[in-house]
Amino acid sequence: MDALRWVLLIIGAIIFLLIFFLSKKKSSESRSRSSEKIEPGFLQQQEQNDSVDNQTLSPFDEPADDMHLYATEADADTEELANEPRMDLDNDEKLIVLYLVERHAGLLSGNDIIDALEQAGMSYGDMKIFHYFPDNIKNSKQPVFSIANLVDPGSFDMRNITDLETPGLSLFLKLPGPVGSIRAFDLMVKVIEKLQSCLPLIVKDRSRNIVSKQMLMHLREEVVEYDRMSTIA
Repeated sequence: MDALRWVLLIIGAIIFLLIFFLSKKKSSESRSRSSEKIEPGFLQQQEQNDSVDNQTLSPFDEPADDMHLYATEADADTEELANEPRMDLDNDEKLIVLYLVERHAGLLSGNDIIDALEQAGMSYGDMKIFHYFPDNIKNSKQPVFSIANLVDPGSFDMRNITDLETPGLSLFLKLPGPVGSIRAFDLMVKVIEKLQSCLPLIVKDRSRNIVSKQMLMHLREEVVEYDRMSTIA
C-alpha cells in the first residue's frame, strides 16, 4: 500500500512539472512574438520606405516627357486652390479644368505671370482674366480657353499687379468652342508647355492630382470621344 502511494505521488509530481514547463514555454514564445512585432530594425526600415515613397513618383505616375508636363511632389495649400470657373453647362458641353501650381509650393509674382502669359499668346480681357484666341479668330467673342488667378476671386488687378503673389493659375477649357475640340485641347497643351518654360509650374487636375502622361492622354481620348459623339448628335 505504501509503495502504491509513493508511485502515485511520483506520477503527480511528474504531471505537475510537465504542466509547469509547458506553461513557461508558451509564455516565452508569446513574449518572443511580441518582440518581433516591435523590432527596431523593422520600424527603421519602414520609416525609410515611407520617406522614399514621399519623395518619388511611382512609374505609373511618371510625368509627361514629350509634352513637358514635369511634376514634383510640391503642392500648394489646398485651401488656397479655391478658384474654379462657375459656368452653367448644358448636357452637350464639357469643361476641362487644370491647375498650374508653383513647383516648389512657393508663390508666383504678378509681373512674372503677366510676362509669361503674354509670351504664350494670352490676352487680358473679360472678367479681368486672360484668354487665348487663335490668329484666325481674333475677332471672336469666345476664347478657346482662359486662365485665371488660382486664388479667389480669380481676377488680375492690373493696377496692382506688381504686388500680386499667388500659388498658381487656373486654366479652363469649355467645349464646344470657336475651334474643333481636339485642336482646342492641343492648343491648350502648347500654351502650358510655353508657360512651363517661363515659370516653375506643375500641372494638377481638379482632384489636385499631378497630371501624368497617362492622365493627359486619357483626357485627350475623352475629348476625341466627346468630339465624335458631338458629330453624331
